[in-house]
Amino acid sequence: MKKILNLYNQCGGFWYGRHLCLKFSDLLPMDDMRLLDRIKDGDSYAFDMLVRRYYVAMTSFSRRLLGNSAGAEDVVQDVFASMWMSRKNMGSIASVRNYLYVSVRNKAVNRL
Repeated sequence: MKKILNLYNQCGGFWYGRHLCLKFSDLLPMDDMRLLDRIKDGDSYAFDMLVRRYYVAMTSFSRRLLGNSAGAEDVVQDVFASMWMSRKNMGSIASVRNYLYVSVRNKAVNRL
């Protein structure tokens, strides 16, 4: 029950009888900056959404830089893992997309 109440307080949902209902805005797609704000607050669902949004593009970019699939996936996974681990210390990011491309490029170049 405590976990449900914490979820209720975090998302600003409301109760309908015995059921927790989320705000309608939580059901709409979130832009990158809103996802980033939620990730900084430790929202793993927002992080999952960001990974799903960019994983294929980042892996493709990494593959072009490295020339192999296994190494490309490792680079992208490392970038996302370090992003999650350092989420509380992340500074201001103007563009999540650009941040990811630069991070993947730097990590790939370090692997060469």
